Amino acid sequence: MNTNKLIRIIVTSLSLTLTACGFKLRSTPMLPKQYTVVKIIQRDQYSEFGKQLKRSLEKSGVKIAADTQAAPITIHLLHEDFNSQRINPTDTNQLYTDSLRYSVTYRVSGQDNKSLTSTETLSSQRTQTVNSSAVLDATTAQHEIKREMQRDLMNKLMNKLTRQLS
Repeated sequence: MNTNKLIRIIVTSLSLTLTACGFKLRSTPMLPKQYTVVKIIQRDQYSEFGKQLKRSLEKSGVKIAADTQAAPITIHLLHEDFNSQRINPTDTNQLYTDSLRYSVTYRVSGQDNKSLTSTETLSSQRTQTVNSSAVLDATTAQHEIKREMQRDLMNKLMNKLTRQLS
């Protein structure tokens, strides 16, 4: 009986502590209510980042317009880049380190094509240590890291849009 009360007290106090410090589970940011329809223009129609942006916007209740006249804002995905650079070759050639960088350049315009935000580039960087005898595993790991970086940039972009358009 006393143990149950103690557990309840501990759980309650931990819950209150987490909410008091501002802890919040990550969720999809919401665009302001006046932006329920958005047009996305991107150079690469098969871009994984563009697909993720559409899914993320739709998940937050935004409809994706087919033309710019139907949408109060247009998100222009101007450039998307992923590159890998060897930064630490070793003498033994067994291990090396790659620097991975993913960046997305965008701007937001209104119906009259007037810029609502300046052109901005968001980027994410990671490092990967690779064993030269396990190149296939490293390639798989690099694809996972790239997807993680895309998710990171998607969250950054959604948060920026939410702040910039409010």
